Amino acid sequence: MTTLTIPIQPESYPIGDQYKVGIYFQINGISYFFDECIADCSVIDNTLTQIFRYDVKVTPEQAASWTDDYAFGMAIAENVGLNPLTFDPYKAKVLPTT
Repeated sequence: MTTLTIPIQPESYPIGDQYKVGIYFQINGISYFFDECIADCSVIDNTLTQIFRYDVKVTPEQAASWTDDYAFGMAIAENVGLNPLTFDPYKAKVLPTT
C-alpha cells in the first residue's frame, strides 16, 4: 500500500493554544509485528499539514479481509472514531466504496 488519503467529517484537535481542523485521514504505512498489524496514520488539515498522528491497531479480522485499500482505510479511520466520507467535498468528487 502506498500512502492513502481519505476525506473525513471535520474533527477539531487542540494544538497548543488553538484548535486545528482535520479534514483528511492518511495512512502512511502498515507494519506487522508477530500477530499484530499496526497502521501509521495522520490527520491532515486543509493546508495538507499533519496535525495529529495515530498508531492504529488493526484487528486480525480486518487484516484477513483486506482486499480493497480504500475500504480498508475507511475501516481503520473508523477504528479511531473518525467518520470517513464517500464523497470528497474538498475536491468535489465521488470516491470508491465497497
